[in-house]
Amino acid sequence: MPPQRIYLPLPRRTNVGNEGVDLRLRLLVDTEGMPRLYDNTDTVPPEIRPVLDSLLSATRFLPGSFDNQPVVQVIPFKILGFSGQHTLQLAFPVAADTTVKDPFLYGEALRLNEVEMPRIREFPSYFFQFLPDDSSKVYPYLLVRVTLDSTGRLVEAETIHNSARSFADQILTAVNWARFRPASVRGEATPVTTWLMISFFPEVSYPTSVLTAKDWSAAPLRERLRVHFLPDTTGLLMPPLPRYHQKGFIRLAKAKNRFYGTVHLPLAIDSNWVATLGRLRGRSDLLRRMCRELLSRERFYPALAADSRPVPFRGLIGMTFDGSENVRVAYSWLPRR
Repeated sequence: MPPQRIYLPLPRRTNVGNEGVDLRLRLLVDTEGMPRLYDNTDTVPPEIRPVLDSLLSATRFLPGSFDNQPVVQVIPFKILGFSGQHTLQLAFPVAADTTVKDPFLYGEALRLNEVEMPRIREFPSYFFQFLPDDSSKVYPYLLVRVTLDSTGRLVEAETIHNSARSFADQILTAVNWARFRPASVRGEATPVTTWLMISFFPEVSYPTSVLTAKDWSAAPLRERLRVHFLPDTTGLLMPPLPRYHQKGFIRLAKAKNRFYGTVHLPLAIDSNWVATLGRLRGRSDLLRRMCRELLSRERFYPALAADSRPVPFRGLIGMTFDGSENVRVAYSWLPRR
């Protein structure tokens, strides 16, 4: 793999426009480690395509392997650019030292290469109570290493990290009673040892309801992340999470009949969950006010590293306007070095 982040200088007299850049692309890497763009290539702006092609032609990957044989692999990545800058940033799922830098991209990479993580079929109800000395900035969580056989049956469960205090034993009992779908590689079920993360959010009602596969797929982000499998724990456990607007929409009355299309704005989240907007050069006063209103109504949990440290992040907030009061909000993150 290349470094998790690569910087892509734009041609002279070219900079990132007011809308910013947030592209999601894929590379097809052959058995010799040669990459080329794959799928969705028409979304790359013409001023970016030549420098991106030049960079990729000079980049080499370690080829993927299966049963000790080199295989073609698909790698998702993203390109972020901040308004007014002359450099784009390419972010990959894994760093050169093999640590996971983007859990969501990593999970997508597994699926694209026909590797399916285990899934929850049913997870029992459990209880948790927050205490006054619990931090409102970093949520408690339980990290459990689980071994499943090729039918999804739990063989072993071991607690790796516990900030759930005395509730951990009860949660571990729920893990033992849960039902899972097995992992698979190229459509064939396989035994696996992996990690299950149970996160405790103040916005969740306890005791929880029984979580089923059907409920999980239709649930808001926080519900899906309160119990979920991790592909690895060698890097980032979780990127920043919005606390309130989990469905990806916020209602802004001032947006009605005023804006259409998508804008991307620079956003930083520090390790104390404080969010700040970057420079809004060239933006209208109304758009500035709406951005600040959004952040005044939202709070974030900071990103978590594998050693449970909160990690500051920088990225883009994308706001999509359709002329109504409902604004779609999406976030793209780049870890700070």
